[in-house]
Amino acid sequence: MRNPDSVASRYTSLAWAAVCGCEETFEYLLLMGHDDEELSKDSEKNTILCLLADVSSPTAASAQMRMARLYFDRFPFTIDWSNMHGKTAMHNAALRGSDDFVRMLCDLGADIDLPDLQGNSPLHYASAWGHIPVVLTLIERGCNFNAKNNDGFTASDYAYSNNTYEALQDAARNRFEANKQSRAVAQQQARRAERYGGGADGRRPLGVAGIRRLRSGSATTSASDSTDYEGAVSTSAPGSSQFSGHSSSGSLPRPPPSNGTQSPKCIVRE
Repeated sequence: MRNPDSVASRYTSLAWAAVCGCEETFEYLLLMGHDDEELSKDSEKNTILCLLADVSSPTAASAQMRMARLYFDRFPFTIDWSNMHGKTAMHNAALRGSDDFVRMLCDLGADIDLPDLQGNSPLHYASAWGHIPVVLTLIERGCNFNAKNNDGFTASDYAYSNNTYEALQDAARNRFEANKQSRAVAQQQARRAERYGGGADGRRPLGVAGIRRLRSGSATTSASDSTDYEGAVSTSAPGSSQFSGHSSSGSLPRPPPSNGTQSPKCIVRE
């Protein structure tokens, strides 16, 4: 039933059903136990989820997501499995610009910050290919927008265009401000709980002596609002002169940024 083909890809029957969008065949093979004894992987160690995430056809998107959910329900532990290049289903979906697929993987608990073997996160790929909706989704879901790859470059350094760069920077700035406000609220609630005696709801009534102490001004005041935010919003434009590297022969086959300069190397398509 597995019947792996003899060509370079080494697809099993289930893998072919996945990449060809044959949803009924895919479901039938799953129900018949196709992957129960041995999980399908191609010659580059791509799992079924990796293959489904790598399909870029908009017409097949809904079917791919349904098949991915069927496979996850049966084999949930494979959601973060990577191929021989360290790329997971999340990397492939981000590279293809499949925002709905990315959101589904996030909802299923996929790790959005796992790097590939070159240190590139899904955000690196989404930024490099100019997939702004995916960039916004990843930042909204809490990815590390300051993560650097093995060559020391962040996702902003790979921005496909000025629009991509500005969208990433704005989203990062907005998330930082939201996190800052959340921390301030949490600190305020903690101080209130301590002030009122640390009851279960943080609002236990004080005795007379406690009220006198508060009225005398002896209560402690706010703590520092300092954060761990360090340079999340870059001041340099994408592809600026501070990066002297250029694309190698294995770099992503994409146009250079709109300002005419070349992006740093590192992200490659296998």
